[in-house]
Amino acid sequence: MAIEQSVHDMHKKFTHDVATHKFFSQSEKNMKKFLTFRMLMQLEETGELAEAIGMPDEVVEAFSALADLCRATEPVHPMDFEEIIDAFVDTVVFSTGSLDALFDDVFMVDSSIHEVMSANMQKELGVKPGRPNPFGLPDLCKPEGWVPPDMSRFAIFLKSRCNF
Repeated sequence: MAIEQSVHDMHKKFTHDVATHKFFSQSEKNMKKFLTFRMLMQLEETGELAEAIGMPDEVVEAFSALADLCRATEPVHPMDFEEIIDAFVDTVVFSTGSLDALFDDVFMVDSSIHEVMSANMQKELGVKPGRPNPFGLPDLCKPEGWVPPDMSRFAIFLKSRCNF
């Protein structure tokens, strides 16, 4: 299944589609808050990537500091809807392209995405402790007994492609 369909199905299951549209469609201020929130989630994932790569602690901490700065400020310039859409699409293309470059195997890219999405679909609605959610939008939380995605076969495959 294509990533965009998997994400759409996840949003339907957890009512993100209804809740988010109701929130962001009400005003430009809400739209900017919503987009800032989504940007912060991407920043959180980028910080996790920096940590996984083995970047120095100060680099990983810089992502957290940048997120704090974004939470403490509000957008001051007009929105550019074309650039917003372009930026989100570019992050999907770049992320998928990164997996393709690492694996050079479409099946492995698709399978790794499926593994993560399957685990995400086992989460439940709730409130994530420690993560600001000023909109009260549904958070996906790991229930008791939740099993994280098993990335070991993908890691083994990737390591097998390396000469170090």
